[in-house]
Amino acid sequence: ERIEIDMIRVKGPAFVKKDPRLLNLELIKNGFSQAVIFDERGKVMQASDALYKAYPLVLRGIFRPPTHVNFDMIKSGLNAFKKDIAKSRHENILVLPEISMSKLLEPGEVESEDFLARVDLLAALGHKVMISNKKSFYELNSYLMELTSREIGFVVGVYNLEALMNEENYKDDKFGAIRSIGTLFGTQTKLYVYPAEKENKRVYTASDAEVSSSLSLLRDLLVQEGKIIDLKDYNAAHFNIWSREVVKMIETGVDGWQEMVPKLVADTVISKNLFGHKK
Repeated sequence: ERIEIDMIRVKGPAFVKKDPRLLNLELIKNGFSQAVIFDERGKVMQASDALYKAYPLVLRGIFRPPTHVNFDMIKSGLNAFKKDIAKSRHENILVLPEISMSKLLEPGEVESEDFLARVDLLAALGHKVMISNKKSFYELNSYLMELTSREIGFVVGVYNLEALMNEENYKDDKFGAIRSIGTLFGTQTKLYVYPAEKENKRVYTASDAEVSSSLSLLRDLLVQEGKIIDLKDYNAAHFNIWSREVVKMIETGVDGWQEMVPKLVADTVISKNLFGHKK
């Protein structure tokens, strides 16, 4: 328990039929590593190398599969993040989709190959991808703060903000809601909130989020202090795209999901029969 292994690289004939990325996922599953990053070619990177001097903009998600709304969140979040970073530093911004492995640690859940399919799709669309063992935003933020002293941005949906500001979600946390939320909103970190659409077609922003009454003043303060920022340049046409519905359509053979994801994603899902797709 005193040793942490950052990454594994293998070569030689003994490993021809073994995907080395699976070995790195096993590091996380077995508690030897906190996170691993795959580059745009799907090759493993040491997280400390990727994040050194970087300004990470993180989008947590399941990306099963990556949808138009995921990429609209990235685009909108990146535009806002750039306004908070000196123009001379823009080349150091690292857009980082992140997938928590917490579900994979539970028996009967998604297999490692399923994670790698998502890594491949995001990499093909030009993104590095982080796989971590961090269940919460504040745990992930604490980890990132160990690796970079620069500004950190999280792009979140308004419903993520509601979960973050729900005191019930901290009942098993020894630090409680105030301490945990405070750990997230350190001097480096801001949340960029992607809105949603309610039944009445009204755009639902951070200030509209339904939060615990005990935390509503804290939410308002964080909005006022510019720690929680509403995103503006979004595509409302993507509001009603949900990954779980896309997967259900893929699994049941219902057409229409192809328009909810980038063409490369649709073509790859079909050609490789990913996420339950059947020819």
